[in-house]
Amino acid sequence: MVTKRQEDLLDLKLDFQKFACKAVNIAFPLVGVISEYKKLKIVKSMHRYTYAKHTDIVGQPALVMAKPEIDYSRIKNRKAAKIVEEFIGVLSNHFPPEVLDNFYRNINNTKLVKKFFHRLVQDNGGFYDPEQKGGPMIQVEDYCNLYHELFHLASSILLGNIFISGFQQDVTKEDGKRTTIGSALNEGYTEVMSRRYFGSRHAMLKDAYVPQRIISERLEYIIGREKMEVFYLSGNLSGLIEELKKYASVEEIMSFLYAMDLTLSSHEFSDEDYEKNQGLLKVINAFLVKTFDKKQTMRVANGEITDEERIEESKEFVRGIITEATIGGRVYDGHCQDLSFMKIMLGIEGEYETQQMRDLLDYEESLPRSR
Repeated sequence: MVTKRQEDLLDLKLDFQKFACKAVNIAFPLVGVISEYKKLKIVKSMHRYTYAKHTDIVGQPALVMAKPEIDYSRIKNRKAAKIVEEFIGVLSNHFPPEVLDNFYRNINNTKLVKKFFHRLVQDNGGFYDPEQKGGPMIQVEDYCNLYHELFHLASSILLGNIFISGFQQDVTKEDGKRTTIGSALNEGYTEVMSRRYFGSRHAMLKDAYVPQRIISERLEYIIGREKMEVFYLSGNLSGLIEELKKYASVEEIMSFLYAMDLTLSSHEFSDEDYEKNQGLLKVINAFLVKTFDKKQTMRVANGEITDEERIEESKEFVRGIITEATIGGRVYDGHCQDLSFMKIMLGIEGEYETQQMRDLLDYEESLPRSR
């Protein structure tokens, strides 16, 4: 039996939801992104790179409109040739030739190599490297891993001292030092694309970049699938940033990208590094929640969605956010004030069983946990 007090509390909660959904730019003030980010120790050295500044980021590469042909005579293995044929067949049905320009620019000068001992020396399922001494190369442990690497090839371009791959940019300076940004977002979204278009045929389905993939999916929810895919395949990180600037500042966007990149270097952390960087998942989540809510606020104000639609979309968005993850062998807490406030407002605090969370739990079962 529902008591009068419970009814009053429910009415109060519903009134609060409606009030928060109508408040422009104050419903979910940014509490966590910058404050948490400033507590992080940004690891300056990551695989011979330092982190790029916003001013280092270059614009979308110019199209060359490479001829849409593949020289299959260069692909010696029949299985590899079949996968390449399937890959471009699927993508051609979804994207116009100009979006696939990087694929055709790269495929006919790239060597495809399979080495069964690859994982013993590389600690991954494969790589795409356009700067190999013998020319651009994809090397995989098994050809089933080829889908992921073909997406890297299809989104990459080498322009002198600048290497662009999807949302990642590496720049070699005159002094030989290199800067990087966007590597974690790039790997995560490469997995989003691989799973989306090739599903179970993609061998890295279960254990590759799971936290990064789930975070990338939440970012795509904000940007929109069509825009996000084109930005990725075009190597257009600057376009992605410009889109996000509608809802967040440059400092907030760069803090998010830095924190994401730390998830790939966290396995190198000392105990001291870990202590100083425990808030990296909070930085990521605060950015996602604040940016999503700013967009939803604008959509309500513009009459694109109703308050009720905003509530339902917000529930779906928040349910896919990682609240705890094992990254680099250590546990990171993702609860931040912005996320907690939104969950309370939506009445979904305590919920955990979503597909994203099940994916993460399945992934973490095989991972060792440090102190």
